Amino acid sequence: MARKLEDDKTDEGQREPISQHHLTQLAEHICECRNLRNELFGVDFFGDPAWDILMDLYAAQGGGRPLRLPGPGPKITQRWQQILELEGLVWLRRGGAGAKDELGLTEKGAALMQDYLQRAACIA
Repeated sequence: MARKLEDDKTDEGQREPISQHHLTQLAEHICECRNLRNELFGVDFFGDPAWDILMDLYAAQGGGRPLRLPGPGPKITQRWQQILELEGLVWLRRGGAGAKDELGLTEKGAALMQDYLQRAACIA
């Protein structure tokens, strides 16, 4: 990916914005790396639930997939979802009778995640 970014420099030496498709791929890659880390080291060794939620949401929304919550998750996940909602980074849509809740990034949350991934891609 670093070579691709080098090729995207403009005449002024500034980088072109990275496509939404590539940012989604980067988010999915980061999620896969996290899953590999958890597989090798165990899920209790590292903890970053708020970041995991934001990264999963960005990858899901970028891939055009809604993120439906399977039901009441662990209390720590629910607590971080509430905090992220209060901070204006995610929205929660409660499902009706028998429907699953949906969780998504707000415009603010999506913009911050996109900015992070743009910058992270330039570091790679």
